[in-house]
Amino acid sequence: MRCRTIVLVFLAVSGAAAGSATAQAPTMDPPGGALAQCTYDRCALRLDRKVLSFFGNETLRVGMDGAEKRLGFSGDVVTTMVAGVPEAVRYAEQGSRARDRGSLAVAVGSILVAAALSQVGPNENNSYFSGGSLALAAAGAGVATYGGVQLTRGSQAFSRAVWLYNRALPR
Repeated sequence: MRCRTIVLVFLAVSGAAAGSATAQAPTMDPPGGALAQCTYDRCALRLDRKVLSFFGNETLRVGMDGAEKRLGFSGDVVTTMVAGVPEAVRYAEQGSRARDRGSLAVAVGSILVAAALSQVGPNENNSYFSGGSLALAAAGAGVATYGGVQLTRGSQAFSRAVWLYNRALPR
């Protein structure tokens, strides 16, 4: 009973975190369309990472005034913001695809681990883990680890896109 309660709380918290990560922030005008009129001081982008950035806690800041937008899990806002530089757009799209794959893999891996933990308990062999639940937990951990790697690759691609965009701005 207690183990199932823990699993249900884990799933509820995971769902709440995923829902808050996709919440839309206030819109900002993409400086990419007016690249020739922007200066570095006014339109430079900065990608700020917070603790546990692989959970979508990254923000994109614009210029010196510090207008910001939260990236969430997919990070499609980066593609919009770097629209004036084709190479930066390519990296931003790669980052967005990697973050989408990573988000899905982390969610599936978490569900598999939760399913394995729901099977934990004494059985007929006086063992707390059965072979199936151990295999399920190992598979879930592997899938979640793959997701974490993909989320990191997405963040690296976003960093590269922001760097390329900032390099193209006139000083």
